[in-house]
Amino acid sequence: MMNPFDLLKSRLAVWQQRRRTEEANRKFEAMKAHYHASRRPSPEKVAAEQRRLMGEDPSLAPTDPLLLTGGQMVHLDRSHAARERIELIDCDKLESLPEGLRARTLILRNATALHCLPGGLDLLTLDVSGCTALAALPDDLKIHWGALRLARCPAIAALPAGLTGPIEGLDVSDCPLVSALPPGLVIRHWIDVAGSGLVALLPSLADRLAGLEIRWRG
Repeated sequence: MMNPFDLLKSRLAVWQQRRRTEEANRKFEAMKAHYHASRRPSPEKVAAEQRRLMGEDPSLAPTDPLLLTGGQMVHLDRSHAARERIELIDCDKLESLPEGLRARTLILRNATALHCLPGGLDLLTLDVSGCTALAALPDDLKIHWGALRLARCPAIAALPAGLTGPIEGLDVSDCPLVSALPPGLVIRHWIDVAGSGLVALLPSLADRLAGLEIRWRG
């Protein structure tokens, strides 16, 4: 039987070995973290690469969005025509946007005096919900991966024939004149058809809408 002194020495040796192992592991993890950190690109480089992969224009200002609610703006100034995000909410005096507008997200909700959009728009997301005077979308409109929201746009009679997407979702609720989908449009997840001209056509669209979440407002 081991005497108490030898038992204490043995336990002390085990404890010291465990401490040395733990210390070595801490140093190893610190060295590994430092190594990965030194190889990790800066947040600015990561953001630039993400924008490049999404096809975003590097001349846009992703950290400087234009956000306005309830303003008296009638025409959007050309100085604001290149933004990563333009969001104008309840700007009921807004009538037009400048030609050459470049953005990735364009939200113009409840711009009730807006009667047209400029050509050449290439967007991730477009939201013109509540733009009651808007009668048409540009023929060359492009939207990729985001959503197209046209809720409460009763004057819009049709979607651009050349619109293909793919888009995340389509909201044509309360668009009674919209009664067809562009032949090449790819919708990935959902469509809201409440109060639209598509409701009566749902049986004939069953194949195209298979697998989508069909919504009735929201």
